[in-house]
Amino acid sequence: MKVVQVVHDFLPNHPGGTEIHAWQLSRALMARGVEVTVLATERSEDEEQGSHRDFEVGGVPVREVVWNDAFSDFAEREREPVTGEALSAALADLAPDVVHFHHTAHWGADALRRAQESGAAVIATLHDYYALCLRSTFLQPGGVRCDTAVPSVCASCIPPWPVEPTRYGLEEGQEKAARVSAVGARQGFTLAALDHADLLISPSRTLRDVYAVHGVSRDRVAVVPHGLPPAVESEGIAPRPDGDRLVCGFLGLINEPKGADLLVRAFQDPALAAVARCEMWGVVDWFPDYVASLVELGAGGPAVASGSEEDTVALMGPYEPDQASAVLARFDLLVIPSIWLENAPLTILEAYRSGLPVVASDLGGMAESVEDGRSGWTFAVGDAGALGALLARLADDRDEVARCSAGVPAVRSMDDLAAEIEDLYGDLVAP
Repeated sequence: MKVVQVVHDFLPNHPGGTEIHAWQLSRALMARGVEVTVLATERSEDEEQGSHRDFEVGGVPVREVVWNDAFSDFAEREREPVTGEALSAALADLAPDVVHFHHTAHWGADALRRAQESGAAVIATLHDYYALCLRSTFLQPGGVRCDTAVPSVCASCIPPWPVEPTRYGLEEGQEKAARVSAVGARQGFTLAALDHADLLISPSRTLRDVYAVHGVSRDRVAVVPHGLPPAVESEGIAPRPDGDRLVCGFLGLINEPKGADLLVRAFQDPALAAVARCEMWGVVDWFPDYVASLVELGAGGPAVASGSEEDTVALMGPYEPDQASAVLARFDLLVIPSIWLENAPLTILEAYRSGLPVVASDLGGMAESVEDGRSGWTFAVGDAGALGALLARLADDRDEVARCSAGVPAVRSMDDLAAEIEDLYGDLVAP
């Protein structure tokens, strides 16, 4: 069986959760004898949009298409003529039996139609809310959460992309109304585009239910939980230093939706800083203004420092996907203080695989994955005081931390997930 996995960005330059999942799934499928190619995009101002190069990441063949965010009107964004044509050309060349989408950003939602017209079976895994929200998070600037996608609100969130009022039956000068119409038209188009998929997959009930509220039938969405490959020994991460303080870890994007500032605010309490410390692992130069705000915030109490193992809150820098277990070995527990409606964070599974309990916001896929008092603890989303009080209590009661460490659930293997996904492919291809 030949399969093309389609994702927006990809490794090695974009080590996000969706990208890592697509890579790990591809490797597991290849181990089962499935012929896999990953189709991804990358920005390159020096190369022609739509051109491509072929290479491998960890043994997985990758075709990377240049995408430079060039379009003359917002209405074209989901139709992406250049990358869309590049996708059609790639599918004609690779002739897959199945096209499995992990994201349509940079390709446009119309890519689902193009894949269907290639004659392949089409599956789409919904990793976030991109078909409903251009920011993917239902989170407005400033951290205000949305319950549903409302065009009049969405229009105020999107960047100042060009919008031509006459495309929406409006007169020149009615840009604000045009942006509302453009966002509404975009949502209608992206939801309709999902009909070109033979099957939709959600890793959590949370995300499936949100799409159901927006008209996507639950019957069309299979809930298929993520899996992880076995942990590997890795180099380049120093072992945990000696010390009596509770070590609270943070992994992933250091940005507003992930709520890193909540941890910094929690550690401004000297009482917590005396008994615990925090290590933040992730790229620090993707959101430099936000990281600078963390450092500035730390000026009011225990400082936020880069790479120091002695400071109360330390920005430790990036790590490779296969170094996650080595990083987690430095922690007593993992903290996921996200303020957006997370779907199914891989970092929770990585913590469980390492025997670590998790402290998480009581929201969405986080609350769905963490059993309070058994595999970890939840706290009121966005409440730095509640987070600090919880961490201080755990620092004082290491026996409770040990009990939850013993209670973390078994993590589904990536081989098990790949077997289920291969069966789903087979069910679609057989007819």
